[in-house]
Amino acid sequence: MPDLRNNLLKRGWAKEEVDRAMNIMNSEEKRLKHIRYNVGTNFVVYWAVLLVLTIANFLVSIMLIPFLLVMKPFLVEIIVGVMGLVFGLLFNLVIRDIEHIETKHHLAAAVFIPAIAIINIFVVVNVANAITARIKIPLAQNPIFVSLIYVVMFLLPYGLNMLREFLSRNNNVLQSKSP
Repeated sequence: MPDLRNNLLKRGWAKEEVDRAMNIMNSEEKRLKHIRYNVGTNFVVYWAVLLVLTIANFLVSIMLIPFLLVMKPFLVEIIVGVMGLVFGLLFNLVIRDIEHIETKHHLAAAVFIPAIAIINIFVVVNVANAITARIKIPLAQNPIFVSLIYVVMFLLPYGLNMLREFLSRNNNVLQSKSP
């Protein structure tokens, strides 16, 4: 903030006025106020993002029904795997970038989103299977296997990120202990 100090002095502020203004701007109370604001804002953003991801996941799953009706199981598994990976990358990006979120919130999200996704994919596959049975199309998907593929691919980015952070922390601990 030397530029601000110099600008205020150039504009005719007295040194005492500049010091007082700088002390107010840089006070501990001001800093803590902004931290509390960031924590509260990040918490709201966190839950809003979880809600948006859940709704988006549901909408994409509904759009998946026509594909489940006409595609071979192998192709459906690839599409569901890619969909899980994309949503997993989005989830990981958002969760990793939100600051001031406690570990319990990360764990809750890591359980909540995949659980909703499993239920969602399971229901969608069962609906598609019911439709194929009603219109007598021989293709039927295994809802448990398709849901499992989705969850594994969804959790892959988050798991790899957690593993990378764990190894990084352990590497730093080992380096700090070496002579």
